[in-house]
Amino acid sequence: MIFDHNADFYRQCGIKFGVLKHLEDIGLISYSLTGHAYQHIPQHFEIRYGGNRICFEFSNPSENELRTGEVLLTSVGLELEPIAGAAPFDGFESYMVSQWIQDGVSIYSPWPKN
Repeated sequence: MIFDHNADFYRQCGIKFGVLKHLEDIGLISYSLTGHAYQHIPQHFEIRYGGNRICFEFSNPSENELRTGEVLLTSVGLELEPIAGAAPFDGFESYMVSQWIQDGVSIYSPWPKN
C-alpha cells in the first residue's frame, strides 16, 4: 500500500514516481493519484500483514470505506505476488495503521496474535 508516494516513509525506501510508473507500464500495478479504497465494508473487518491480524471497527454498521492508497496490484501482479518472495517490511505495519487512524478508523490487534 502506498498512501502518498511523496511521503518520507516511501522515499526512504526508494519508492518514487518513476518506479511506480515503470511498474504500471509493465502491467504489475494500477496507479491512481486520487487513490483507491475498499468499499461496502462491514462494521467489523480484518486483514493480515506479516502474519499479524489487524482488526477494524467502523462506526457505521455497513457501507464503510477503507483507503488503500495510490496503488493496486493488477491481476498479473496478484498472480506474481505469492512467488515474488516479498516479506513484511520493518515499520510498515505501524505506518499503515497510523494512516488509517488518521482517517478515523478504530483499529486493534487481538491477543494472542495468530
